[in-house]
Amino acid sequence: MTKPIFLFISSLLFSACISDRECEFVGEYRCDGDVIMHCTDKNYRDEPFGTDLSVRRDCGSLGLVCVEGSVSVTNGASCQSPGFECQPGKAFACLGNYLMECTSEGPAYYMDCAYRGYCVDTDLPHGASCAAEPGFCEYDGQRECVDDGVLECENGVWAYKTTCREGTICDLNENGYLACVEESSPQ
Repeated sequence: MTKPIFLFISSLLFSACISDRECEFVGEYRCDGDVIMHCTDKNYRDEPFGTDLSVRRDCGSLGLVCVEGSVSVTNGASCQSPGFECQPGKAFACLGNYLMECTSEGPAYYMDCAYRGYCVDTDLPHGASCAAEPGFCEYDGQRECVDDGVLECENGVWAYKTTCREGTICDLNENGYLACVEESSPQ
């Protein structure tokens, strides 16, 4: 009789320990509504391990929804737009100004291209890129002057823009390279 009681009490204690855990493992991402939560172990000396949850990304604020998936593809959760699909074979796609990573679980939010300016879809294998200016260029390293600076090409788009400071303009420098140079400097 004591053996079944011992097993019953042991199972209750074991299940109580498991129920205290907020995550399956440290590093896990999961959805709480439209918010991706990240399981960390900030207080690694506390028991049980992996009980610290923090907000990773608010998908709702991006106009997207949180979708749980496999750990190997999206770390367990990602921000997605229902109905939006990638072109077959592309690594990235644009959803407005958002760069979306094309995964086997659907296009997952990667970044907002606003920090550079634009999200530009290309015909290249990688698909889309964040760019400083809309439009395409011919080869990596190509440079072109614009009104207030120098554009540089990477992956088929004008990926970078250097804005010339006051008193300088985009022109050929002494090495024959497009750059911001002093307005009064000889060419």
